[in-house]
Amino acid sequence: MKNLFIGLLTSIVSIHSFANFQTFNNLDDDFYAQPKNRTNVVYINNLNEIRTLNIPTEAKSDFLSDYNLTLRDDLTRTKLDSPIVVDLNAVRAAFSSNYIYTKNSSGTIEAKFCDKKVIKKQKRFSVPVNFQKEYSKESNKDNVNVDVSLNMKLQGSIDIKVNYTAKRRCHIEYGHSYKNHEIDADISFNTPEKDLVFSGAVLSEFNKRIYEESFVHSKGDKDFWLGPILFTFDWKFYTLAYLDLVSKLEAQFEVQSGLEGRIKYGRICTKRECDKRIDSEGNIIDDIIEFNYKNIDESDSKINTNFFVDGEFKAIPGVELRLDVDFEIYRIFNPVDLRVALGASVPVTFNYYYGNTCGDGNWDGKNELARGLYSDLSFNIYAYAQMRVHTQRIVEALLPVGPAVVRTFINNKEPYEDKIVRWDGQLYGTSLFYKELSGNSVALTPIVVSPQNISPNSQVAIRMRSCYPYSDNVTYEIQWGDTNEVERVTGSPNGIAIEHDWKGLGTYPVSVRVIDDVMGRDIQSNWTKVDVNITQYGGSSSLPPQVSKQVSNLELALSNGELIKLEIDKSIFSDPNGDPLIFELSDGYEASQNGPNEGQGFGTHFLRLTDKGDKLELSGREFNSQYNSYYVYVKAINSSGAAAFHRVNLKVHRIDYAKPKLTKGFCTLTATYTLSRDCGSEGSYVGPYAANKHGGFCVESFGDCSVSSEVTQTKTCGDGAEYIGPNAVNKHWGSCVNISGGYNLNTRYTLTKQCNANEIYLGANAANKHGGHCVSLTD
Repeated sequence: MKNLFIGLLTSIVSIHSFANFQTFNNLDDDFYAQPKNRTNVVYINNLNEIRTLNIPTEAKSDFLSDYNLTLRDDLTRTKLDSPIVVDLNAVRAAFSSNYIYTKNSSGTIEAKFCDKKVIKKQKRFSVPVNFQKEYSKESNKDNVNVDVSLNMKLQGSIDIKVNYTAKRRCHIEYGHSYKNHEIDADISFNTPEKDLVFSGAVLSEFNKRIYEESFVHSKGDKDFWLGPILFTFDWKFYTLAYLDLVSKLEAQFEVQSGLEGRIKYGRICTKRECDKRIDSEGNIIDDIIEFNYKNIDESDSKINTNFFVDGEFKAIPGVELRLDVDFEIYRIFNPVDLRVALGASVPVTFNYYYGNTCGDGNWDGKNELARGLYSDLSFNIYAYAQMRVHTQRIVEALLPVGPAVVRTFINNKEPYEDKIVRWDGQLYGTSLFYKELSGNSVALTPIVVSPQNISPNSQVAIRMRSCYPYSDNVTYEIQWGDTNEVERVTGSPNGIAIEHDWKGLGTYPVSVRVIDDVMGRDIQSNWTKVDVNITQYGGSSSLPPQVSKQVSNLELALSNGELIKLEIDKSIFSDPNGDPLIFELSDGYEASQNGPNEGQGFGTHFLRLTDKGDKLELSGREFNSQYNSYYVYVKAINSSGAAAFHRVNLKVHRIDYAKPKLTKGFCTLTATYTLSRDCGSEGSYVGPYAANKHGGFCVESFGDCSVSSEVTQTKTCGDGAEYIGPNAVNKHWGSCVNISGGYNLNTRYTLTKQCNANEIYLGANAANKHGGHCVSLTD
């Protein structure tokens, strides 16, 4: 790290100091290149050039005497460390009429040239340093992705002293020579936020059938005529034995931190090299570089590390009893195949997890470190039926132009792949042997995801951690804290909501664990315990919010009668207890000279406002009134249910808003093309991981819905999320997108950006190369 900052500073110094010296800028008039008051200045880079100067011979000898040379010597052998600056007009003046008259020993008055003086001079100037640099590097090769980003800000100054000599006769300076320059830098640096990020991911999957053998019990065929057409059914009844090996390894890590520090740097340089400075006692003055990791959040953590390793190995021996039927026409054309199978398998599975990303069980704001190793032997009976339609065979047979023309016709278009219709079902499943090899793993304990402050008769949501290895329903045990009774509930490991009516207000210790699942695995996890506060309104206080700022007017924008965006200053209200507030907007009344009369406005109920940081927004709402001004009430509600109101005048602006959008009910989504994953206040990023290379979209939500997204390297998204992004997700990654408020996203894959009228395109910019999705909105 130290070498990084030294290199960075050296680059800054080189750019500023050497550029200023070698172009002779920012020096005083003695050292300017062609200064305003000197119109005949030359630079001597080779002593032999002095012979050609149009100056007196005495002046030429004067310059050469500084090097112990004369005009008779070979001047080509002496190299100059830096150019000599010669003012020709000043030289002629110093060696022409400027004499000193003195008496010699005999009393005779003689005239001679003024004595030469060599004066040491120095020019000082300062270069301010104030810039911010963002650096990012991404590498994706063989399913391994590494991403490094750094946002560094430097402030300070670089002081430069240029030392040179001046030749003077009769108070006239006529030549200058550069000696060296000194550099003093004092710079502070920091990352504005937690802007030192190092992350990476690995995904490796293996799925191969290593053994397969068939045992035919019977087979045959049957012909029948349907009019002039001969149909044939070929059938085969057989047993298939197989052994599949499946493995998956997924690992991710992210290290976030912040840096701050100071650099003090000093050098003395000639044209050829720079060395450290030496103090008056002859000691070398070392550079001072101090840097520290700074806190990246409200905790004392200076380095935030999130990581996990998740692995699965599965050996699946099995046997299937199959019936295959091929349907043919004239025994030469095979458009359809059918298969019905009944099978049994005995999977042997090993799962492993180690990391700190799978859930916060004790509500301290940090995910616990979890380690788990499990073995499972299970028995499954399953059945499936499938029909394969040979699409290309049908097209080639029905088109009289022949297969060659058909292949030419479908070139560069979506191929006519075989279409498979399949039904799968598990008839029976049980775990024969289950063993947790790591011993009471945190990864097996459930977590409570409900708010800490709730009302007496409320639902509490519980679920298994994201690192839980199985998908079968589990049996939860819950102790509510108001009695000693234990309630048992069976539900999905992805989460269930359980309603409970506590006996009174207060704080109750709620405990939850998992004892087994429907496959018979005897899990018997440890208890997860949290304290739940039961208040009258489900909040921590009953004091109402306060109106802290008077706002007289609000403005909204309309397009074809539809409200696009209404922004309200959030600082209108404050809560005396610091509780988070929920904001709503009432219906409108026309503002007229005769007093407030009821208008068409927003309707007759309050609408939820979306919290956007320092602003509140409302969008996706029909607004068909012809009036241009309304009285409305902004309502703030704290977590206890207490409310405050503030009346303002709402002014309406009707505009033509052409931004692509989706609207359903009170929800509006807009999409803006971007080359950065950082959407800021413009919503959530949706698209490929390398936005700067492939492009993506910032999706912004308005009204009573909210969009969230996270980067994914698989097309399988949990918790009702939809995958949106490139087809090759393991190479380019994509996004798992959630929408709240009772709305749903419907997606369909596309290789073009041409979507239907009720859809918008989201994905990579080069849709024909990477693919994307046409997205619609439903409720």
